[in-house]
Amino acid sequence: MDLLLITLKSIKDHTFLAKSNDRFKQYGKSFGYLYLNARFFGTIDLENIQAVLSTSSTSFELGSRRRDAMAPLIGRGIFASDGERWRHSRAMLRPNFTKHQMRGFDMPEDHFQYLLALFPQNEHEVVDLQNLFHKFTMDTATEFLFGQAVGSLSLTKSDAIDMFSHSFEVSSVALARAVRLGPVAKIFTSREVARAQKHVHAFVERLIDENLEARDKHTEAEPKGANDSSSNRRYVFLHELVKVTSDRQIIRDEVVSALFGGRDTTASLLSNLFFCLARDSKVWKKLRDEVRQLPPDYDQEELARLQYTKMCINESLRLHPVVPLNVRCSKKDVVLPRGGGAAGEEPVLLPAKTTVILNMFALQRRQDVYGLDADQFRPERWENLNPEWAYVPFGAGPRACLGRKLALAEATYVLVRMAQEFESITAAEEVCWEEQATMTLCVKHGCNVRLTRKKKEEGTYSGTTTQF
Repeated sequence: MDLLLITLKSIKDHTFLAKSNDRFKQYGKSFGYLYLNARFFGTIDLENIQAVLSTSSTSFELGSRRRDAMAPLIGRGIFASDGERWRHSRAMLRPNFTKHQMRGFDMPEDHFQYLLALFPQNEHEVVDLQNLFHKFTMDTATEFLFGQAVGSLSLTKSDAIDMFSHSFEVSSVALARAVRLGPVAKIFTSREVARAQKHVHAFVERLIDENLEARDKHTEAEPKGANDSSSNRRYVFLHELVKVTSDRQIIRDEVVSALFGGRDTTASLLSNLFFCLARDSKVWKKLRDEVRQLPPDYDQEELARLQYTKMCINESLRLHPVVPLNVRCSKKDVVLPRGGGAAGEEPVLLPAKTTVILNMFALQRRQDVYGLDADQFRPERWENLNPEWAYVPFGAGPRACLGRKLALAEATYVLVRMAQEFESITAAEEVCWEEQATMTLCVKHGCNVRLTRKKKEEGTYSGTTTQF
């Protein structure tokens, strides 16, 4: 009961992750505990991380706690399924994220232009980048999923778009609370959350219906064989998904899962990254100096070669992992390499149904791996760093994030374009970073900054479309 009260207070105070990091400093890299009469085992030990995610992954599953917590929003989608159902989802979705398929998905410059239009012209005005990044990724995610963006960034967007975005946010917060609190979260269930989840489902189902109808009409109008012969055909996630299943419940669950991953992951990464960049002018200058070396018509391969840009993204993901906790449940009695003995250095037996918390937030701040300044944003640490299992922001092993490359490519694109457009970015307020934990990790106060546009003599970006 004491731990429950501590958990409730830390969630309310936005210190849940900070407090969990403190417990590892107090009790060591691995420790077991009881929470509401259930067995838990927290770890940031590298051998244990590798075992749970990779070498002994078949001994673990998500477990009923996470499945039950996520079911109201994403049903039995890939983020909330185990066993054969998960294997089916993985096999069904994996082809949609292959390198070949990603080449058919454009990251249009016009989305960034909509974003750019919402930034103030006056460098003294303040803008919340976190809010705008979530709108940006909502548009890019829905274009990837449905073939057309919902228009979150449009100045003429409808009330329905705002309502959907709000409902999605309410649902995400409730989902995160349910995962953290378990059965106790039912106390906080409200009609607002139920309405929000219902609205998300209705909105997605309507888009599915519209796009399936449009696809069918397009297919009927196409000459026979033309659909398969066009190598330049635009890639649409939903169109590929319905080729392998006609179950509308499965389609909705997987689409909501993909929307959740596509919107929140990249937006959170960008928000946390720019929160740090706005407080370090030297890093921003060094980043811009590298970006200036790009040719006007650069492609994705040239973006991938930007080393300091990659360091900045890696450092943000290390310091503020977008998915700060990875949860598994032992399917049977299992032995992990570390956590037993007086010093916690011996193997340890975990009984069946033990919930294992892999704390990425604490793991990626280990001073013995990252140095005494592990709590600081310093991209240069990546010049000679190979942290292996101490850096797993997208998971690893059989359940590693399928959309990792797409998320990193999108974040890189936005970072580069921002560096091309703005000479400086400065924090609008002197506040320390505080967590706002939905299912991904955001900034409690938002990312409020002032932007100074580039000088005219720096030239203009050509505006070509980058393809992934």
